[in-house]
Amino acid sequence: MNCHKETQILREIYNRNDVDIDIVPHAIEEMEFDNISISDIHRLLAASPVTEVQPDGRWRVSGRNCNGKDFDIIIKVLTKDVTIIVITAFNT
Repeated sequence: MNCHKETQILREIYNRNDVDIDIVPHAIEEMEFDNISISDIHRLLAASPVTEVQPDGRWRVSGRNCNGKDFDIIIKVLTKDVTIIVITAFNT
């Protein structure tokens, strides 16, 4: 699926000075379980593409952590609130 538009929106929101990144408790648990750091999350948000738009409006972002391990995050982007909510994170 071509998610170029969503990737562009993600970059624009992420690069705003007033962006709020909200990582929900479930995502924090999964990050701890899969050894995914906050820096890894920011790396994906800053540079990796949106690879899927889910029917519920959530976006999958896929990339690699600083050690080269593949992982994905599922996010919800609230453009009006300038907020990115990280729903979950997992190794792939």
